[in-house]
Amino acid sequence: MSFGSGGSVAAREVALWHHEFKGTADTQPTHIYVGLSTTDPLQDGSGITEPSTGGYARVICDSWTVSGSITNQNSVADAAGVNAQNTSEIDFGTPSADWGTIAYAFTADASTSGNIRQVCKLDVAQLCNAGNPVSIAAGALKFQKGWLTPHS
Repeated sequence: MSFGSGGSVAAREVALWHHEFKGTADTQPTHIYVGLSTTDPLQDGSGITEPSTGGYARVICDSWTVSGSITNQNSVADAAGVNAQNTSEIDFGTPSADWGTIAYAFTADASTSGNIRQVCKLDVAQLCNAGNPVSIAAGALKFQKGWLTPHS
């Protein structure tokens, strides 16, 4: 699967603001689960449609590289260089039934339900049929930091 760049869902941005401004402290999840969606997750993560048959399950991926730095705090273009990529293959196994056309990947803090943390759109949607292994190569899933535009 070939992925473009994704970013934070709105709830993650709000959680980070609370953390930064001494509201509710944000904690790291025990594991990062990667899931797949046939539909646009929407900004709040409510639009996710995961495959419901064929042995689909979110996969733990706790191996990521975060890179980039910010030299200009007010530059959205500068912030665009901050990203996280998976450093190991994410193997969803071989579906025993069709999963449909996968168009998005996302991270969550639980194997089911939980909080959606990041979303990423595939460069090209992939049809995932029964009998065909589904995996994301190391380095192929990239989440880019989303930034709120500063206001004066």
